[in-house]
Amino acid sequence: MELHLLVEDQSMPGPPPVPKYWVFSNDTFEDPDPQNLCSVVFQKLESHGVFIQKKKDWHWEGQYCDGPHYITFDIYVFAKDGAYTMDVNRLSGDRWSWWRLMLRVKGKKVPPIVDRTFRPLTMTHTSAAAALKRGDVHMIGTAVVWIVGDDQMPESVLQFLDCKELNLVRAAMLRLTHWNRRPDDCTKIQKWRDMPDQSFLHREIKKHAETVLNKYSRL
Repeated sequence: MELHLLVEDQSMPGPPPVPKYWVFSNDTFEDPDPQNLCSVVFQKLESHGVFIQKKKDWHWEGQYCDGPHYITFDIYVFAKDGAYTMDVNRLSGDRWSWWRLMLRVKGKKVPPIVDRTFRPLTMTHTSAAAALKRGDVHMIGTAVVWIVGDDQMPESVLQFLDCKELNLVRAAMLRLTHWNRRPDDCTKIQKWRDMPDQSFLHREIKKHAETVLNKYSRL
């Protein structure tokens, strides 16, 4: 949905009052205009790759990927003390990735010591290499993004694309984008690329699959 529709598509004339016993998160935003509040914060969230969808009036869900991590969060807007407050609350996912996202949305600098790029290792750790060899994809999990090093071939992570867990498939597809070539057999990648857009994670997988397929092959 277009950003302005996310904000304007409300059956209620304005945000509701704060529910009784409501406990606000550490991540709140305030503005005297509720539509401006949503527009400004949503633009910042979307600029960092967040997908936002409406759940009900003045309540949205956000989804975000950061390397191996998949984060979901709630967004509520309430009338409070003559103004309006947006409460943004993490539901699931890595708290460090969440903290970095919130710092960026608030216009604050992420300290270098906690910043992450999730670039792949140069050499795969022996335990991860052994897990790849025996096909134990769940031992590696979404850490495939960085723990499978550049010493491995892209074919080594194709086995992850058979998993039912979408975030694991997404992480593996993201890892495939870091090699300078695509696998010789791209059948599994093409299968995911051609799937319908069923969800945010499906779209992320398809996006990475397209990037991989645009790389050159040895064949």
